Parts: sequence; structure tokens; C-alpha cells
Amino acid sequence: MTHIKGSFVLTRSPTNNANVHIFDIPKQFPLATSFKQKRQSFSIDKIHDKRSTVSHNSYGLDGSDDENGFEQLRTDKSSLFPDALYNSDLDDDDDNEVIKTNKAASAEALYLSSCEKYGVKPSSIFINIIKNGETCVSICHASMSPMDIKAMVSSLEVCSSITKLNLSGNELGSLGTIHLAKLIKHNRCITELNLSHNNIGQKGCEALCQSLLFNCMVSTLILDGNHLDDKCAIYLAELLASHKYLIHVSLSKNLFESTSAAQLFAEALSNNESVEHLDVSFNHFQQKATAVFITFLSKNFRLRSLNLSYSSFGLGASKAFSLAMQTKISQLEKLDLSSNIIDDSCAPYLANVLSTNESLRKLNLMQNPLSVDGCYTLLKPLQTMPTSQLETIDIRDMSIKSEAFIVLANDLEDRLPKLRIQRGEKQPYPSLT
Repeated sequence: MTHIKGSFVLTRSPTNNANVHIFDIPKQFPLATSFKQKRQSFSIDKIHDKRSTVSHNSYGLDGSDDENGFEQLRTDKSSLFPDALYNSDLDDDDDNEVIKTNKAASAEALYLSSCEKYGVKPSSIFINIIKNGETCVSICHASMSPMDIKAMVSSLEVCSSITKLNLSGNELGSLGTIHLAKLIKHNRCITELNLSHNNIGQKGCEALCQSLLFNCMVSTLILDGNHLDDKCAIYLAELLASHKYLIHVSLSKNLFESTSAAQLFAEALSNNESVEHLDVSFNHFQQKATAVFITFLSKNFRLRSLNLSYSSFGLGASKAFSLAMQTKISQLEKLDLSSNIIDDSCAPYLANVLSTNESLRKLNLMQNPLSVDGCYTLLKPLQTMPTSQLETIDIRDMSIKSEAFIVLANDLEDRLPKLRIQRGEKQPYPSLT
């Protein structure tokens, strides 16, 4: 029987099965070329130091079939194929563990070296995260300085296990954010970034957004409570318009307020095809600005969840919302309009949306000044909308005692089996005595 192995032919002698013959195949041999190309890096020549030099004639190239012309070499399987040339699955697992351990040691060494260089105290939490190979770095409200962040960057660059970075509540400022931006620009591991309540400022926002434009891995970006104002809107709008991988974006509790900032966001989101969850609640938008912002829903087909609570929605935005949803392009499923000055005058416009929409599943209208009549006007069209996908309408914290409304609510829940209308009375504050 003959076996091909690299640039050698192995045969067993028909007279003595224990003998193994190794024939050096010359370059002219037609089979040798293809195998040499496939295994160019593999050679076991060094194993056979005692092999004799064989002339071309001994290979039978002169037409002779005399087998005695070959130089024989007796050997065994262990010498031909030593264990070092093979890797079992267990060996692979061991190698992977060694690689992980080495990477962790390298990341830790880099971190300790950087701490010494920048004169900061090493974080035991961060060191343990690296050693344990954890996927999430969560160091919140730890009063970290920009230098603390700078010391971490070098180790995060080599630590491929980290996919989530949560540094919220550290007041890093612009400088600390700029240090992180340098990491984010070329990082291919981190997918979730939470920098809430870090006062990143205009320069920090600009540096971060510019870095994210080069990053195709971050899908979750949370920048809540960072005092981001209208000057920062242009950088964030550019990011939203250009980035193709962001899925979850939260800009809650910032200082956006002007109509021009709302227009920038509306234009960016009109062209965005990746963001599915957006939170812009608790900003300083007034009715006119919110009305401008909401127009993006007439063109955006990707967004699934929108939080606009505490945004002074009011009558103007209700009208704009109704017009935007008439295009039926939006596939919005979850909408939070709680605490938005939505009164009875807004109800007909919201009712127009509910009477035709087939994507919305959850609508939160808590803490709005709607009366029983306004709630009735809002929900009545659902009686003739059998294709509605609504599952939850939250109107708790409203004083509703009308028998007619209760009958309507029960009827809708019978017509639409998935629907639950959450309603309840305003509860008095508990007594201190």
C-alpha cells in the first residue's frame, strides 16, 4: 500500500510488512508539484538525517522498474510522525487557555505599567476583570479621573474579551472622553458603550462621534445626563446620519432645546437605517421643537422604540405626529409619550394614528392631563380597527370613573385579545404620620 506524505512516498514491502520505504520524489515527478504547493511549510526532512543520497536513476527515471534500485531506510511510525506534529482537540483547548492567560497577563502588565507611568492608583476591580476574562467592564460612580482612563486604554486595546464598557457616573469630562475616543476609533471588540453622567462636554462629544464614524462594532451608545446642548447636536446628527451599525441610542436627560437642533436630528434620523431604539426623553424641547423632531417618522422605517417622555409634546407635536404616521412608512412598535402635556385637544390626532396603524404595540400616556372624554375619543376608533397590533395602552394615574369608558375598554379588550388597557385612579400621597 502506498501513502503520499508531503514530498515523500511511503510503501510497505510485500515481503516484510514491518519495513517502510521512503522515497524522495524528485521535482520532475508529476504528483510532487501539487503536494509541495499545498504543504510548502511542512517538512520532515530533519527527521531522516541517516537517509542516503539517491541518484535520479535509482528512481526509475531511466525506465527501469527494478525495486532494488531504491535506498531503503528502516524506521517506525513514531519516528516518522512524532506527536509534536499533531494537535488533538484537547491540545487545542489547552492552547486556547494558554493564549487567554497570556493575553490577560499582558493586559494586566500594560495596565500596571501605565498606572506607574501616569501616577495613578491601579483599580483592583479592573485587574480582576482582566484576570477573570470577563466580557463587561462596569466601573460606575468611582470618581475616575482622565488619567485613570488613559491608564486603562493600553490594556483595553489588547484585551479582546471585553465587549461591554460601562463607565457611567464618573464625571470624566472632555479630556477623559478624548482618551476613550482614541481607544474606540480602532477597537473591534466593544459593542456596548455607556458613558452616562460624565459631563463629556462639546469637545468630548466631537471626539467621540468622530471616532465612532470609524468604528463598525459599537451597536449600543448611551450618553444620558451629559449636559449635551445644541452645539453638540451637529456631531451627533452626523453620527446618526452616517453610522450603519448603531442599534440602541440613548440621549436622555441632556440640554437639547432649539428648533434647529431638532431639525438636525430629524434630518439625520430620516436617513438612518440602523437605529431601532431611541431615547431622547427629559430634554428641553418645547412643543415647536418636538413637532419638528417628530417629522422624521414619515421617512424612517427602521425605528422600533421611541421614548419622548417629558418633551412638551402638546397639540403642535400631536398634529405633526398624525401627519408623519399617515405615510405608513414607520414600523414603530413602542412609543412613550408620558408626562407630555397631552390633553383632550390632542386626543383626535392621536386617535387618527390608532385608527390606521398596524405596527404599534405599546403606547404609554401616563401622567397626561387627559379627561375621561379625551380617553374615550382616543380609544373609540379601535372598535373598527381589527388589524391593530396594540397590546398595551397605559393611561394609569388618570382619574377615570366613567361607566361608558369602562364599557368601551372592556369591549376593546374582547375585540382585540392581546390588548390590555392599564388604567387606575390617582393615588394620594402616603401620610407621614
